[in-house]
Amino acid sequence: VQGSGQALEAIARRFLPKPAESSGGSEKRKVNLLGVTPLDFAAPGSVRSLRRVLEENGFEIVSCWAMGDSFPQLMKAAEAEVNLVVSAVGMRLAVYMEETYGIPYVTGIPTGAFTKILCEKMERAADTGISEVTAAARTSLPFSEEKEIALVGEPVAMASLAWAISVGYGYSARVICPLEQCGNLLGEKDFSVKGEREMENALQHFSIIAADPLYKPICPKDAVFYSLPTESFSGRCFWREMPDLVTVFDHEKEV
Repeated sequence: VQGSGQALEAIARRFLPKPAESSGGSEKRKVNLLGVTPLDFAAPGSVRSLRRVLEENGFEIVSCWAMGDSFPQLMKAAEAEVNLVVSAVGMRLAVYMEETYGIPYVTGIPTGAFTKILCEKMERAADTGISEVTAAARTSLPFSEEKEIALVGEPVAMASLAWAISVGYGYSARVICPLEQCGNLLGEKDFSVKGEREMENALQHFSIIAADPLYKPICPKDAVFYSLPTESFSGRCFWREMPDLVTVFDHEKEV
């Protein structure tokens, strides 16, 4: 998170020009995607899904930092009206662009029942200029001690899944994040852990766990475990099972 985030910020500080004069004519909100990395979006087609869903909801993708776009395309980023931070890697760049160009940011991945909510938050941020970490807003959602779900992994992606599960299915879900420098991306009901012992202790409170398969040995034996492999943790050991988080709720079988 730290190294990749610093790299994106450094590119923007060194090369990103001031926005060009608006030519008008576009009815769509202009958005940058920040934190799109091969480790966070390793599933085949996931970046295409991300672009497609946003475009279907009335957004125009100005630039994608940093998968699939050319350098000249990235240099148009300051023309956007809002930034969508899709992983923790994009936060440093989002803060820099907010301070330098006045572009607000929203964190999240459009998935399931959370898609409409996220798009509304992006529209509101573009109108008001006020940024939002969506995980913090989950405090308004009901939390139940029964069959509470643990989502282990990158905080922006897992918070988005937690939103989709809570809104779409009525289940309480909490994020357990093993990454450093991500505390500001978590809600007050979530957990930030360091090391295997802390992770094992945190997992004991949950009867349903979704995590990378390498975590299964330290999960409670009676917990229902759902495999959620990520290349940044287990590499390509489970490459064929990696889910496209944007479309993971599209099919009842996968849910």
